[in-house]
Amino acid sequence: MTLGEMGLSRPAGDTFEVVSIQQLRGLAAMLVVFQHANAATDWLFAPFSHLKFGIAGVDIFFVISGFIMYVAARRERADTFLVKRAIRVVPLYWIATAALVLMRFSHFGEPDLTATTIVKSLLFVPYRYDLSSWHVYPVLVPGWSLNIEMVFYLLFAVGLLLRRPAWFSTIAIVVAVTIGIITHPEDAVPFTYTRPIMLEFGVGLGVAWAYENGRLARRMGAALPAGALLILTSDLLPLDDALTRALGGMGVVVGALALEAHGTRLQARLATMIGDASYSIYLFHVMVLMLLGRVMPHLPLHGWPQYLAFMVMVFASVTTAGYLIFRYVEKPLTQALRRAVLRPAEAASVFDDAIPAPQQP
Repeated sequence: MTLGEMGLSRPAGDTFEVVSIQQLRGLAAMLVVFQHANAATDWLFAPFSHLKFGIAGVDIFFVISGFIMYVAARRERADTFLVKRAIRVVPLYWIATAALVLMRFSHFGEPDLTATTIVKSLLFVPYRYDLSSWHVYPVLVPGWSLNIEMVFYLLFAVGLLLRRPAWFSTIAIVVAVTIGIITHPEDAVPFTYTRPIMLEFGVGLGVAWAYENGRLARRMGAALPAGALLILTSDLLPLDDALTRALGGMGVVVGALALEAHGTRLQARLATMIGDASYSIYLFHVMVLMLLGRVMPHLPLHGWPQYLAFMVMVFASVTTAGYLIFRYVEKPLTQALRRAVLRPAEAASVFDDAIPAPQQP
């Protein structure tokens, strides 16, 4: 099948948005949504609840994060970088956390929340959600990945001060993960900040360097289907499933960028729109699932019809709600804060996704 038959086309101009990054963000968000929707409950027929491949969405997000920081932020001042990251991440996360707390108090009975856990969640301080387990979750469970993101941002900012953001943050992450492997920390903070998944930021930085310097050969596009296959079969292969998902996530990102680096794109407007709204989807999908969980048990559906109807309702509701939140809350809020805090030139781009075209080898 030719690239044209696959819906791929060559972009024009000297600069362009890296469309594959947005589409991969959408894919990552949908994987996470599936993971949480597919969990076994006492009312839902869930024939695939044992599958965990949706966790790979976070792996993709982390590789993308490293990529974006390199191509869009490695020449920024450290203080400007941190302000931009805070504007991009914090306000919507606080809104989502507040909405979840209100929802749990008003509609789902008295939750097991304290002022301490809420404050720690808002300040990205890891804590054990359940002292009898290894779970380190904030009030808004998807926020666990943001706790790790924030550490990466701090390391990258220190690297900006040293004028070596990619090198410093990569080396610091490798050292931290090595310490974690050796010491096996149990406290929530060192456990979170030494997890091997942090290495994916370094992979993203390396992929970005290769992208900008024309080192992503066209044949590396084969990593896209190979990575997707690894993700989908990660629960079945006789390998560590977390490692398999990580390798799959890396492969998907490398393959998609290799195609785009050589002037080819997948024309999928819906995927790009979902990618635009991926942060809103990621933060708010838990609340949509909670609401659907109150409705679905009352419908006269059982078995496969129930499962299929639930999944259709989940993805339709989550994407619609996420896009509306993105369009009418996230984007205007981000724009307003950037205009209020940053200089005009720095505030021009809302999400820093306009990236120079790579050099052709």
